Amino acid sequence: MSYSSERINTFDSLVRLLETRAADHPDRLAYTFLRDGEVEETNLTYGELARKARAVGAWLQERKMQNQNVLLLYPPGLEYIVAFWGCLYAGAVAVPAYPPSRNRHLERIESIVSDAKPQLALTTSSIRARIESSLALPCGVTEEINPELAESWRAPHIDHSTLAFLQYTSGSTAMPKGVMVTHGNLLHNEELIRHAFHQNEHSIIAGWLPGKLPSCFSPSRSRTAHASATRCLIDCTRRKRASSARTPARWGPNYSNLARL
Repeated sequence: MSYSSERINTFDSLVRLLETRAADHPDRLAYTFLRDGEVEETNLTYGELARKARAVGAWLQERKMQNQNVLLLYPPGLEYIVAFWGCLYAGAVAVPAYPPSRNRHLERIESIVSDAKPQLALTTSSIRARIESSLALPCGVTEEINPELAESWRAPHIDHSTLAFLQYTSGSTAMPKGVMVTHGNLLHNEELIRHAFHQNEHSIIAGWLPGKLPSCFSPSRSRTAHASATRCLIDCTRRKRASSARTPARWGPNYSNLARL
């Protein structure tokens, strides 16, 4: 089966995609986070997401982070989504990783830092207080970024070939290994998913928000904006059904298939 290259190439980057959605439908719900897969905890419209991403992007641009790797250490929640898009808006390369809990996962984080060599980390205030002494890396806190910085954001020079993020494996069976993913890779993949599931602006899509799972198993970050749909994100550390979301389309990893990899 062939797919329309015209549709896939409509946008030259994920930033252009979200800016278009925010301009056309600023009040349309983009993301809802379901705690325990049941309780609606937080929401983001396209307009809110774009404004927050511009502020984070401008903050990173002030620190010359374009084309630099930025480590993301977040628990499940929409703050992670904002940080990821903020990296894209800065032209930076996001490096998502699950934050260490006490001494757990610290070895994996250290391995990723050694390999990716990020210039700084974005996280929450509580996680920064816990890891700053053991992580030799400057840490920024997204909730402390001034929202007015959004006015000083400047669109970076990026296109399909620009690196969007580095995806690392879980490290459960070996040291984490990274994969480079470009804006073009994501846009192409999202178009294939949209076509396969017949999704449009009326779709409501449920999926796991990456936590302890490698994030490459979830299209949560950009799938919503591509279809101009609403995404319900579920805390994957608490595996209940998303019954309250009433979603016709749900996405999650097939553990039986992953076990064969």
